[in-house]
Amino acid sequence: MTRPAEHPFGSDGSDFLVRPATEADKGAWQDFLVRSPAADPLQSWAWGDASREGGESPIRLVVEDPDGGVAGAVQVLARPSAFGRQVLYAPHGPVWDRQRDDAPRLLESLVEGLGSLARRERAIVAKVDPRAEMGGDPPGRPDVGRQLKRVGFRRARFDLQAASTLVVALPDDPDAIVPGLPRDTRNLVRRSEREGVSVDIDREAAPEAMVEFFDLYRLTAERAGFRARPREFLDVLGRGLAETGSWYLLLARREGRPIAGMVVARSGDRAFYLYGGS
Repeated sequence: MTRPAEHPFGSDGSDFLVRPATEADKGAWQDFLVRSPAADPLQSWAWGDASREGGESPIRLVVEDPDGGVAGAVQVLARPSAFGRQVLYAPHGPVWDRQRDDAPRLLESLVEGLGSLARRERAIVAKVDPRAEMGGDPPGRPDVGRQLKRVGFRRARFDLQAASTLVVALPDDPDAIVPGLPRDTRNLVRRSEREGVSVDIDREAAPEAMVEFFDLYRLTAERAGFRARPREFLDVLGRGLAETGSWYLLLARREGRPIAGMVVARSGDRAFYLYGGS
């Protein structure tokens, strides 16, 4: 199967087609992220939609292989800059199938498409920070940084996202989790049980749960001196992730009153702690 050579985001001589993603691609986009070991919620469709609440416009490109399957994707957030220009940023993107034999050419096609997009959007810079795969990149492949350098990127002075500080393997048996915790943590878990603390899990981004969490989150931000995401951002993110079964809002209560909460988003078999408050 051949691909058209003349395409606004394509490249001559490539077996891959890079094109703008539309609403019709939403399901295939999510399915691709689920099976991609290096994907996370920041490249989810829901994250892009929520980012509009902060003044960033999502632009999505999808890469199709010769069989028409999704082999790569990148969600770019465009923020206006000076003199009618823009800054483009792909949080924890792009995402591409690094297991393919032609993965280097796949990445080249994706980056060529991103370059075409940057020129069209009059961007002064395009920033990317794809994740490494859990457990390391495929054997025989250079690490992500070297791959990006090969296709023309330069290392930035500062990271825009916080680095992962801890990856925890979850056993199939929930009862096996507590014994593996540090002693002080185990004591706190048992103490909370004795004192009647219960935990509710919201999977639907229910309005009541969202209000309770946001109050805790906002107060925590004020106390700790960090900037909280706007309520509208969390609402849109919650609804979007809930549509794909990826939303988990945990609220701890004592005597019926919410005392702590955390937002967790799932991507495939990986769960990511995003926000918390107490």
